[in-house]
Amino acid sequence: MINLIKYVIFILLLFTGQLGWLFLIFGVMALFRSKHGYNVMHSLDVLAASFIHKTKSRTISGISGERAELGQKRYIYQARFIDRLAKLFGDDDKHCYRAFISEMERNDV
Repeated sequence: MINLIKYVIFILLLFTGQLGWLFLIFGVMALFRSKHGYNVMHSLDVLAASFIHKTKSRTISGISGERAELGQKRYIYQARFIDRLAKLFGDDDKHCYRAFISEMERNDV
């Protein structure tokens, strides 16, 4: 429940702050396959994971993939939602799982 509150706080701070519109622009750039837009959005993902889950260099996708694999129901739904969003950016249905495996290979888990 605490993490859910942190998600809400992060989103509110992001979109009510002065730089919120900038991240929206980079998100649109990433939708059009811009590598620069993707890099900014990935950095935002790492920042969110650091704030919400107290991690160093992990992503929300990787954390969701890990916890979905452990069978935690909330994260199963979260991973499905993220996987669907990732399809908009040209990825597949296993985005969160692959992010988790990638983070394990880098010893970030």
